This record gives sequence, C-alpha cells and structure tokens, in this order.
Amino acid sequence: MISSTHVAAALVLVYAIYRIARIGKREGYLPPGPPTVPILGNIHIFPKTWAYLQFTTWAREYGDCYSLKIGSGTMVVISSAKAFNEIIDKNSAITADRPPNYFADQVTSGGLNMVLARYGDKWRTLRRGAHEVLNLAVAKTHRPLQDSESSQLMYELLTIPEKSFTSVQRFASSVILSVVFGKRAPQFTTKEVKAFFHVQHIWEYLLFPGSFAPVDYLPFLKYFPEPLAKWKPVVKEVRDLQRDLYFGLLDETERRKEDNGCYMETILERSKEWGMDREMIGYLGGVLMEAGSDTTSSYLNTLILGILAFPDAQRKAQEEIDRVVGSDRAPEYDDLENMPYMQALLKETHRFRPNAPLIPRSATEDLYYNGYKIPKGTDIIANLWGIFHDPDVYENPEWFWPDRFLDNDVGTKKEKGEVPGQRNDIAFGGGRRVCAGIHVAKYSLGVVAMNLLWAFSFTPALDENGNEIKPDIWDYAQALGSAPNPFKATIKPRSPQHAEIIRRRFVEATPRLQAFEHEISDEDRVVLDKMRAEALQGLKGH
Repeated sequence: MISSTHVAAALVLVYAIYRIARIGKREGYLPPGPPTVPILGNIHIFPKTWAYLQFTTWAREYGDCYSLKIGSGTMVVISSAKAFNEIIDKNSAITADRPPNYFADQVTSGGLNMVLARYGDKWRTLRRGAHEVLNLAVAKTHRPLQDSESSQLMYELLTIPEKSFTSVQRFASSVILSVVFGKRAPQFTTKEVKAFFHVQHIWEYLLFPGSFAPVDYLPFLKYFPEPLAKWKPVVKEVRDLQRDLYFGLLDETERRKEDNGCYMETILERSKEWGMDREMIGYLGGVLMEAGSDTTSSYLNTLILGILAFPDAQRKAQEEIDRVVGSDRAPEYDDLENMPYMQALLKETHRFRPNAPLIPRSATEDLYYNGYKIPKGTDIIANLWGIFHDPDVYENPEWFWPDRFLDNDVGTKKEKGEVPGQRNDIAFGGGRRVCAGIHVAKYSLGVVAMNLLWAFSFTPALDENGNEIKPDIWDYAQALGSAPNPFKATIKPRSPQHAEIIRRRFVEATPRLQAFEHEISDEDRVVLDKMRAEALQGLKGH
C-alpha cells in the first residue's frame, strides 16, 4: 500500500522535474527567437565570437525585436531604429539600468565603472561628476589643447607615416590623459599609454559576450574553484592593472602643485560636495580615460581604413576641403559647418563600424513592444550593427559611402522616406545613458578628420613586390568595442606647402603642450626635444 508520504514525495518530484524542464523555455509573451532546449535555453548556440554579426543574422529571421533564453534568464535584442526609439529613448526611465555584470563588479570595487554600473545612487553620483566636467561649456575650454595634440599627430604622420596606426592611438590617449589627469603622452610607448592599451585589451576580452562562462545567468558558476573558473585570474589581473594605472595617475594629480585646469582637479576639489569618495574618483577618472581613448582611436583608424578601401570618398572630401579651406592654412572646427560632405563622412564612419556595436541595458519595469512583453529584469541588447547594416534601410550597407548622408540627414534609402526613430547620432547611445563625453569626442573627431584629409593623401601600402595590399575592412579585433587591427597605408603630404604648415603648427603648439608635460620620462623628454628641433630645422630649411 502506497502511503500518503510517498504520494507527496512523488508529487514534489514531478513538480521539481516540471519546473526544471521549464528552465530555458521561452515564455509565450516574449518576442520570438531561436528554438530553445531544456535548461540551457539558447546558451548552446550563443555566439562566442562576433556576437553582433550573429545577432544581426537572427534579426533578419526573427524581426527587429527578438528574445534569447540564457538558462532561466531572458535577453531581448533590438535591431531597428524604431525599436531603439520606442524601447531605449521613449522608455529611458525604465531602460537606463545595465544588466548585472559579475566581472565588472569584481574588477571595480562593486561596480564603480560608470559605463557598466547599475542604475542607482552610485551611478547618479558618477554621472553627475562626469557631466560637471564634460558639459559643452567646459569641453570648449579644452579645444586649444585638442588642437595642439592634433598638430603633433599631423607631424608624426609627416615624419613617421609607417607608425600611423599607433600615432592615432597616442593622440587619442594623450588628449584624454591631459584633459582628465593634466598629463600628456608624448609617445605611444609612454608608460601610461602602454599600460592603458595592455589592460584595455584584457578588460574588453573579459567583458566580451562568449569569452567566458555566463556567470550572471548561471550564478552558481561563481563558486567554482579557480581551475574550473578560468575568468578568476583574469579578473584579478585586470583589477590590479587598472588600479595601478588609474590611482597612480590620481596620486600624481594630487601631488602636482600646478593648476592646468584638468578634470581631476575639479573633481578632487568638489568631491565632498558631490558625495564622491576616493574609490569613486579613481574609477571615474579611469572610465573617462577608457571611453575617450579607445573609442576615438578606433574611430579615426576606421576612417582611414574606409578611405583606403573606398578612395572615391577621399577624393570628394579633399575637393570640398580645398574649396572651403585652400592650402594656405589648416582647417578649423568652424569650417566643418560649410562642409556637407565632410559631415557626411563623419556620420558614415559611425555607421560603417560603430565603436560599440552592442549596447546592453536592463528593464527595471515591464514594458511592451509590438504586442510583446519585455518583463522586468530582462537584459536588452541594442544591436547597433544590425541597425546600421540593414539592407532594407541602407543602400549597400557594407560600402563606405558618405554620399548616402547627402541624400538625407540619416542616410537611409530614398524610397524608405522617413524611418521612425532614425537619427544619425544613435552611435552615441540614447536615453539617460547617452555618451557623457559626446562634446569632447565630436570636436576631436571633426578637427582631426578634416586635418587628415586636408594634409595627406592615403593610398594602400605596397608589398615587397610593389603590389598594392588590399585594405581588409573586416579585419577587426575580437573585443567589446569595434576596433580595426593594425594595418599599413602609404601616407604622403599633399604638397610642400602642406608639409610646411604642419611643421609650423607643431612648433607653435609647444608652449601649450609643455603645460601638460609633468613627470614625463627622460626618454620622452629626449624624443620631444628631438622632434621639436627637427621641426624647427625643417622650417628654417624652407
């Protein structure tokens, strides 16, 4: 005879099996998506490389808003401007959160990286500090410094064009180092720049979807011992390297007596007023360095790669620059408003290879789109790559073709008419988490892009047999951001007059740059002195 205890136990077992079997199954109210399997959901098919390409392929099959089941968790991927506008912009109050990020929390003292931090008091404090020092009025005060740094970039491309890729990286890093910490980087091998790119590479690999096990969706994994949890030594390495760099720079800023108007001076002075402790200050400085350095250099190298692969864009941009500026002076930022093609080229670079192809958010309340429910706690991935490479919206989306933005301000097909939610600055994000450094970034990108095309001709590099090396527009690093791998180019000044102006501007920038040359190494000092002496000698020779 079966006892009631046995019956109860059997019922509990059946219910447990039922509940376990439901894990990974897509709820009926969710947007559609790839077929799931029990327990795993879609983990078994989650892309380990080039996630944004697979996400875009799924978007063509399942629509502009589809769902993935990651164990018991849910991820919704949006791949149209309409969905971005409805979910991110119009519902910014409930989509300003980030998904839980165990790795980021472990690295940055409980989530003090402003870009990745959860939406709450910590984030609001960090964002306030960033806004106070990155708003347009303050950003304008740093434009002379950005101009001076760009003059060294132009001089490096004139004298050591074979190092163009790292020269661009040096420029971007030096600008943000100077603006944030008041100290510039004369070389790509400058200690701080070398340390930054080393740790940034590991940091982005750690964060890249698919690089390691999905600890946030399968939290029991965090208790695995280190031999079974390959991310644990990587987390420790990134944390140690970041702290050495960011807090070392903060210490140096505090020691320095001179006031050169850098952001950290303001933040240190007003930290108590804003409720920021030392940990928050150090990580805020670090995240500003991350955001300003890596993205700017990736963008500018993408622009160079684009005009190498599609030379018609270079020809049209230079014809416009010559018409507006001429060859007697270098371009200035205000010239940009009279250059519609250059404006189009800048927009096209954002579209062609967005710096952040995937933007993660999290819903703090239930919301609805196209009749489907996106429940509270759902991870939302804005697939910018999919938005910008939709062949139904953009003519030949894999072409670098600035002309599309001359036809209309958002670059979409003529026959599409007005595309709901489409805007040309989606690359900077949206809602309450739009890029805080947008004003500094737009100035650097605009000034440098104009000067690059005004000063130089860019053609493919030659191999040992004198044949052109075809630019590879798909050779991009496997990282959280979209950055081209190093490539070669033949870079030549467009005339002796252009070369002379480049030398003169670099020499004239010396006093302004020297105000940020604190505690630089003896090697950096020797290199700077030599560069300036050679530039001056070159002017005398002409």
